[in-house]
Amino acid sequence: MRLVDLPRYNTLTSALNADTALPTPDIAKSADQSLLRSARLVDGHFSYVAPLKTTDSVVLAVSPTALKDLGIDPEDAKTDEFRQILTDGGDLSEQSVYPWANNYGGWQFGQRAGQLGDGRAITLFETKVGSKSYEIQLKGAGKTPYGRFADGLAVLRSSIREFLVSEHLNALHIPTTRALSVIKINDRVAMRENGPEPTAVVCRFAESWLRLGNFDIHAWKGDRKAVRQLADYAISQSFGGREGLQRSFTEITKNCPESIPELVHVYVQFYLEAVRRNARSVGMWQAYGFMNGVLNTDNTSLIGLSMDYGPFAFMDTFDPQYTPNHDDQLLRYTYQNTPDIIWWNLAKLGENLGEMLGATEDELNSDEYMTTFSKNEETVRTLVGRLREVLTYAHEVYFYEYKKTRDSLFASRLGLKEYSEDLVKDLLETMETNMLDFHCTFRRLGAMRLFENDTNDWSEMAKPLIPTVKNVGAPDDVEITKDVGGWLKQYKSVLAEQGVTNDDDRQQQMNSVNPSFVLRGAVLDDVIAAAYNEDYTLLQKVIVMALDPFAETWGFDAEMENKYKEPAPREKRSMQCSCSS
Repeated sequence: MRLVDLPRYNTLTSALNADTALPTPDIAKSADQSLLRSARLVDGHFSYVAPLKTTDSVVLAVSPTALKDLGIDPEDAKTDEFRQILTDGGDLSEQSVYPWANNYGGWQFGQRAGQLGDGRAITLFETKVGSKSYEIQLKGAGKTPYGRFADGLAVLRSSIREFLVSEHLNALHIPTTRALSVIKINDRVAMRENGPEPTAVVCRFAESWLRLGNFDIHAWKGDRKAVRQLADYAISQSFGGREGLQRSFTEITKNCPESIPELVHVYVQFYLEAVRRNARSVGMWQAYGFMNGVLNTDNTSLIGLSMDYGPFAFMDTFDPQYTPNHDDQLLRYTYQNTPDIIWWNLAKLGENLGEMLGATEDELNSDEYMTTFSKNEETVRTLVGRLREVLTYAHEVYFYEYKKTRDSLFASRLGLKEYSEDLVKDLLETMETNMLDFHCTFRRLGAMRLFENDTNDWSEMAKPLIPTVKNVGAPDDVEITKDVGGWLKQYKSVLAEQGVTNDDDRQQQMNSVNPSFVLRGAVLDDVIAAAYNEDYTLLQKVIVMALDPFAETWGFDAEMENKYKEPAPREKRSMQCSCSS
């Protein structure tokens, strides 16, 4: 199928409230630029706005996996029509669905940030592929009413980063928004702190672009109706309706049978499922050493997708206090703090839904109750008490699901049948103390012949885990091999206890979950440096590796492949980025 022939839908704009200044596509088409492209407060859920037109663009990369998942013919990706649609929407006059930008707010670095919204991201349409629905969106497509002081553009470096990591996380089986293409815009440049930079548009797609911040903005304004409309839409579109939520609630209460709140209805179930989905994603991030770097409520997906890739990173040398965000001076978004921060964000969602979570459905459907309850202290106390029960239970559900997911993945990464808390805890401490590479450690453990030869020379066994170039301040080789060797002895003992004694079988299983290639900051730096010299061959190679991270080889130059399978150069480990894009 051609991209232009994908079925187009607009369930969001049909179900929710449009910006009253741009209430219809026809009005948006003829509206003054001050309404379309200038920052202003918006009272609806979204604003109709089309991408900026461009006359000179070039496709740098397309994800073959994304093409397949969207049902698009790979040959179509070579056409001008494909390029034009993913640059500026193409010819909108013949389309029944008109583009829009979403309105949302957020808490940023723990402080309320007011109205934010899609300042440079514009959704073209929704489509269906089999049983899945996707929203197709362009990032860097021009100003919208939510742009604040920005120019609506995305620089090439950040666009390449988002394109690659979106598809890499998907290949690692971590829930994520996706990226179909990255297209360089030759007739626009962006002024940034270091001067003019080339720009690009990334075509992103996701089952839903709703964030926790979508609820923030309307709750902040006291618009109860808008909050409930948004919840009803999400329940119907992304949570399987009432039947789907009842099924998930049954699973949740089976796993967490204590402290179930007395009051349970569809909105409580909706909130708990949003909590569960995010908890599972965090468990995967932790097991794979991934950090988003800027986990504000506007960057946290309602349905638990990894999203909004700014100063993200994968762990190099294991350091739980590492943050990839140069601006995160208070270390809010470190690896160690990530689980607590996402819970903090979800607690804010619970507060935004507070009246819905603390009231019965009959009360919610009573206009008299909703307009007068706040005037009655006893009624308020009852509502707050119910809300507190829901939040207490949600906290239990969140940490249960997070730990269950994380522990299961760590067990798989070590080839275990069952999770061993002491073994994993000791491994992470050994990595931290000896400054070992997080990902290479797991991959190399799979290759160790622990049962083939009966040896007591654990220091010798440990040598493959020692980096060729150690970090400044790392212990010497004798100390490292002694420490790591002690852990290896413990590891073999646990494997034996669990009956995992066939080295070949264990390696095969571990290699299926431990990537040989990880999209490290050093790799991205090399790709971006080449791209800024108008050499895109490395980008084309790295997307192949990113899409098949568990392979041993990808058919490229062995020197290049080995370089990117090894730890990053010492000076490029644990790098930090700013939020500038």
